[in-house]
Amino acid sequence: MELWKNDWVWVGLTKKRYLAMVIVVSEHTVLVQVLNKDANRFHPYKETVSRRIIEKAELSKEERDALPCGKRPLSLGKAKMIVATNFIFTDDPARKERRVYYCRRCQAFHTTTQFKLPVELLRLLDDCPYVPQADEDYRRIRCRKEVWKWLHDVIGIRISFGKFERSIKSYGDNPADAIAKLLIMPLNYLHHLYQYLYDNRKRPE
Repeated sequence: MELWKNDWVWVGLTKKRYLAMVIVVSEHTVLVQVLNKDANRFHPYKETVSRRIIEKAELSKEERDALPCGKRPLSLGKAKMIVATNFIFTDDPARKERRVYYCRRCQAFHTTTQFKLPVELLRLLDDCPYVPQADEDYRRIRCRKEVWKWLHDVIGIRISFGKFERSIKSYGDNPADAIAKLLIMPLNYLHHLYQYLYDNRKRPE
């Protein structure tokens, strides 16, 4: 049985089994966070259980949507305080939460490092995907510029080619690898780009 992080599993082989979310998977054991069904919240502790006593939970989309997402539930005030603190103290690279959002599944607030993208932009990514030419080699600036033109002219990401080039330096092992990742998951790249632009907002063009 294949298990992955955030999978839902039944723990126990009797009628008293309980639902939990997978946190870490190892060869013989699984670290899970147990669900308190009455409160529809996770217990504060994590539990290590043997793989022999768990069964993958086959849940419908409706059942999954009624369960918490697994992120830490926060009050609005606490979530805003975390984000405000991270804006002020920027010396810790692990503290990148930039936005607060309400989670209907948890009925609480969470923080996220991802910037909110306009719905129109998401629609354009679906409706107008980049169609590469057969001879494109993204090691060449000319070919990378074609991808930038698509982002700039079609999707509406109004950044200079220089900023585009600098943003992909930290997105892959090399420019060609970065462009390949961009074309596979353009939404992930846009989150990376917005984070890059935010981190370098004081840098002159």
